[in-house]
Amino acid sequence: MKGIVKILGIVVGLFVVIVIAAVIALPMFINPNDFKQEITDAIKEDTGRELTIKDDIGFSVFPWLGVELGAVQLSNAKGFGDKPFVKVSKADVKIKLLPLLRKEVEMETVVLQGLELQLMKDKSGRSNWADLTKPDKEQKEEDHGAGPGTGASTVAALAIGGLDIRDARIVWDDRSTNTRQTIDNLNINTGELSFGLPVDVDISFDIESTQPAMRGNFTLLGKMAIDLASQLHSFNNMQLIANVSGKDIPNSALALKLAGDISTDLASQIVQLKNLQLKLDDTRVTGALAMKRFDNPAYQFNLVVDSVDVDRYTAASNANTKKAAASPVHSAAAGATQLPVETLRKLNANGKLVIKEMKASGVRSQDINIELKAGNGNIALYPLSAKMYDGTYKGNIRIDAQKSVPVISMDEKMTGIQVGKMLLDFAGKETLTGNANIHVKLSAQGKTTDDIRKNLNGNASFALKDGKLNGVNNVKEIMNTLSILTGGTPSSDTSNETVFSSFTGSMKFVNGVGHNNDLLLDSPTLKLTGAGKLDLVKEWVSYKAEATLSKDLKTENIKIKELDKILGKPIPVNIDCSLKAINASCFKYSLEEIIKQEIENKIKDQIFKKLVKPKTPAPTEPVAAEQPAQEPTADPKKQLEQDLKKKLLEGLFR
Repeated sequence: MKGIVKILGIVVGLFVVIVIAAVIALPMFINPNDFKQEITDAIKEDTGRELTIKDDIGFSVFPWLGVELGAVQLSNAKGFGDKPFVKVSKADVKIKLLPLLRKEVEMETVVLQGLELQLMKDKSGRSNWADLTKPDKEQKEEDHGAGPGTGASTVAALAIGGLDIRDARIVWDDRSTNTRQTIDNLNINTGELSFGLPVDVDISFDIESTQPAMRGNFTLLGKMAIDLASQLHSFNNMQLIANVSGKDIPNSALALKLAGDISTDLASQIVQLKNLQLKLDDTRVTGALAMKRFDNPAYQFNLVVDSVDVDRYTAASNANTKKAAASPVHSAAAGATQLPVETLRKLNANGKLVIKEMKASGVRSQDINIELKAGNGNIALYPLSAKMYDGTYKGNIRIDAQKSVPVISMDEKMTGIQVGKMLLDFAGKETLTGNANIHVKLSAQGKTTDDIRKNLNGNASFALKDGKLNGVNNVKEIMNTLSILTGGTPSSDTSNETVFSSFTGSMKFVNGVGHNNDLLLDSPTLKLTGAGKLDLVKEWVSYKAEATLSKDLKTENIKIKELDKILGKPIPVNIDCSLKAINASCFKYSLEEIIKQEIENKIKDQIFKKLVKPKTPAPTEPVAAEQPAQEPTADPKKQLEQDLKKKLLEGLFR
């Protein structure tokens, strides 16, 4: 913007030169058109460029000393093509004659129509205006030689009736970065310009850009006051209206209205925006902003947001992004895959943000309060608080960006959260329901979300009550497994959930893997205990647990053999599956050992009864004649055991 203003100053100065040349000629000659060639020659000698004045120069003497120009153009620098650097279809400048005698300049409205300005850089970075500007060193020496206040006092005597710039076009074509921006239909209208006094400003233009890929229109209105002597400037009743669209615009389109009062103190290097009213699509923001120091800015803010849908602006970036924790702060940052490390190191800010309602990564929260303190590479988001899903959130998040790899630490608590509603919004399904208390105290280092996940360390705990584990009915699955082993009838229960009264556990995270040794799910019909790990890097859960069916489980309507033999006894359960697909198939129940033990116990009981049964005396028979020798028979005890096993197994698996 500074460069464009500078170039516009050069263009205006060019026409001032023409005006002055014409004015000087007027007292001595009747027709300044006779001296077009002298004017163009002077420009050629000074800049090396061709100035073309196509139409006649109109002029007046009293009471206004004025010049009116038709079509005028200045050629481009060598190597930038034949298209003119700048051209104007009409320019009209008038200066009041009598105030000149008092060394005051009073101008009528300056009219500039059909301005076309081509600003270009070639592939090497050379610009097409470099030959028109003085080197920075020479300019600084000139400014220093002018003395303090000289420019301000000289210009302060200038009064302009206004600016009327119509249908202007400015093209920025940077071939070193392959970017192009075009400002079209630029119109600037002002009231009377007098330094230190407010003036009405009305600016509008269309814009089209390749990077970012977008197009739109802007309107800027307000009262501007510039006081060069005191270096105090203001832009009150400011209104900025913008409508933009394009593939690089969040949600492909946005509508913005910004209003407020801007004041600038150049001597103290302070910029303030008060009475801020921002409307971005359906979101409204009010409050105030301030910035101190231009080279190393320090920001202050106090903002209130009524309602914001963060997903509306991050949907494209989140399409291939893994979702993380669902607290308000984490959800709002879910679209970022890499930390802006350099920005964080330089950030100097202090302020408060209140968001009445927010949706981010699907998660909804209310009455969000965020306090930010940042400086010297240390960022603190504390205190943090919010209401969500009938519960509360409190957090303390800190980032140490001083080191080569940032370190993040978080201490967050969710109390009384209806976790099912949150998961439904966050992941699209209620994998787990219940009233949850969750506490995480973790730290990690990394520049990307993947690195942070791999280096996550610390502790976490959870406690849920009166909920359900959806997608698996542990009692039904145990019964069905038993029916397969014993030949009974499968469970008629059609539900696909495990209801619990409490579900608790704690984890110690080491490099992104959470280790848990105290998992406990308790319900009237089932108790599940176990140990395992939660791998956030591979997004995988692996557990070895034991499920125990309650001895009070009602079994009168369940036709499954041997069911009563497993009640109250721990059943091994293996859980091994992706976090993205936890369902009944993830739970593997090992009932074989229990059934085998029951069979062996029955066999032993039958053998014992057979052995202790009283023997009936054998009848007396006559002595038979001697028979040929026979092979020895099997041990009766072993034979009996084998026969019993065979009969029992036939009965169990019939």
